[in-house]
Amino acid sequence: MAAEYDALPEAVKVEVRAFTDVNAAWLAKILFSMDILSDISIAQERALAIYAAIGGAQLTARSRADISAFDKIVESYRVAGLIPG
Repeated sequence: MAAEYDALPEAVKVEVRAFTDVNAAWLAKILFSMDILSDISIAQERALAIYAAIGGAQLTARSRADISAFDKIVESYRVAGLIPG
């Protein structure tokens, strides 16, 4: 839905934002609680980056009709250090 965000009714936009916020907050909490990142504000920024990266990997794999592309992309994120291994 985020790809069509501008065309969505305002009520749906609110829910799309809330979905992103809830998921990014959950990721930040996990990153922070695992002592992966010691600053909560940095954990929040990294969590949003991870959320966006996973969404991009999903879209790319879908556009190629190749689920293995998702796995390869996510693994490259791990190698690059974006996602903890």
